[in-house]
Amino acid sequence: MKRQKLEQVKIGGRKTPAILRSRGPKVSEARVARFESQLGYTLPPDYREFLLKYNGGDPVVGEIKGRDDGPDVPYQHGDSISKFLRLSCGDKDVSPYEQLKVPIEIPWSLPKNLLPIADDGGGNCFVLELGQKRGCVRFLDHESLGEDITRHRVVADGFLDLLLRMIPVKEHETKERARSQRERRALERGDFPPVLAVQHQAVANRHPQIREWCRTVCLKLFDQKGYFAVHDDETSRLLLDLMFWLNQNARDRDAATKHSELATIMQVWWSTSDDGFGLSGYAPGFVEDWWKDRLASGALEGNDAAARFTIEASEELLRKVKRLHGRE
Repeated sequence: MKRQKLEQVKIGGRKTPAILRSRGPKVSEARVARFESQLGYTLPPDYREFLLKYNGGDPVVGEIKGRDDGPDVPYQHGDSISKFLRLSCGDKDVSPYEQLKVPIEIPWSLPKNLLPIADDGGGNCFVLELGQKRGCVRFLDHESLGEDITRHRVVADGFLDLLLRMIPVKEHETKERARSQRERRALERGDFPPVLAVQHQAVANRHPQIREWCRTVCLKLFDQKGYFAVHDDETSRLLLDLMFWLNQNARDRDAATKHSELATIMQVWWSTSDDGFGLSGYAPGFVEDWWKDRLASGALEGNDAAARFTIEASEELLRKVKRLHGRE
């Protein structure tokens, strides 16, 4: 297998902590100039150099110490840069999700001087303010797009400053090892979130091992990923089954659960303290797919608006959980 070539980003003769595992297609001066003409702005020199040298790419570590953060507090708004957007140079050489576009091509009604240059993988983006020699970089939360731009926090004073604020790979690895150890300990013996504890109590008479079952499935998921989040994989599906089943049985086993309650069911499992048991993230699209899949398979009986687990599906779920618990 061919090894990935990692590149440390160097701008203006300065090495930055940013390391790319991939870059965009090679761009010419003429292509960048054409993009500037579409924008109606000249790009800041540091960002222009970045496009000509690297044309975007995927950072190995995207976490940032934002300008407006406390000195010892990690960047929390979006967490990190998932990818730097790429300028397309030909037909289909850059996917639509990775493509650098002028603001008018983006359905967010952005001011024309705000150029999205990176995203966080969660639907939010980092924008570069144009019209200045060194425009600042802001983080745009997609849920707050209607707010005045000045209410969106400044992450860095310019593009080079953004790169210089990225966490070095070794520092990130050290932090991740410590975080992973804390998170696993919390899953093993941390206090359950209050509402989840109430649900456990409600079914404990019929299923006295419910607390241990929950920890077992969650630890299995954590050990597969290195973090506790629900995405597209079989163990995540099993955990969603358990979440839904527990919610259903803690209230009324015969009552249907509304589709609109899915987000609330996930929130019950969310961590409420640094050392407490709980989720650290989930993919909303996968949760929607789970609902459709379970309806289509017959595990859920009902319709798109509300459904419940069948008796057969509940029994099969418990068999899977017990088998998994027995192997621990």
